[in-house]
Amino acid sequence: MAALATVNTRLYAAALEQAQAGQLAQALETLGALLLQAPAHVDGLVVQGKLLAQVGRLDAAIESWQQALDVNPDERRAQEGIARAQKMIFRRSLLRVLLAGLAAVLIFAGGWLGRQALSPAQPPPAPLVILITATQMKLPISSPTATQEISPTPLPQATSIPLTPTATVVDQGCVVQTGVRGGTLYLREGPGTNFAVLGIAREGDRLVIRGEEVAGWWPVSDVAGLRAWVHGEFCR
Repeated sequence: MAALATVNTRLYAAALEQAQAGQLAQALETLGALLLQAPAHVDGLVVQGKLLAQVGRLDAAIESWQQALDVNPDERRAQEGIARAQKMIFRRSLLRVLLAGLAAVLIFAGGWLGRQALSPAQPPPAPLVILITATQMKLPISSPTATQEISPTPLPQATSIPLTPTATVVDQGCVVQTGVRGGTLYLREGPGTNFAVLGIAREGDRLVIRGEEVAGWWPVSDVAGLRAWVHGEFCR
């Protein structure tokens, strides 16, 4: 028995020297040999737990410290080691959850930006000064569409898109009437304010109606031959 105790003492001392020298893998092997012969060696179990925690094996470290507590329930080093390891495990789990949430947000944002890049560009909202001028002049603005359609800022003319072939061509025209002196009217790609702006027509311009009305919108063409849609309220 005395010889075995001496061997165990030497193994424990060798493990401590290896750990102090930064040879953690060798120290763990030495402690493994020690605990194989003396499973109830509390100091060996405590040091093994510390080394396992240092190499990131927190679950194994907790198990080693728990074995030390099974031998000596009052072993304070093991109690403190378990508490620290559990906090580290909790923090790692929380970090993984946060990173997963961040990745989901980035994926969603990337998809949203991609859809925005592929969708037709929308015109800027009409400047507030147009609303104020119209109110002061007491000109009729019969619907919110007027504030969306009237803008003093001309937009570049885009390539026209052919209208639906099923539209019936009507040989008649209309005159742009925005209700504002020098006002402008958006020429849109389709029958609605959600369609892209292809160009503009100015107050008093004459447009040629090229088809049938769709929900209050008329297909027209301007003097340059650009085909687009305008709301019938502003071209009469």
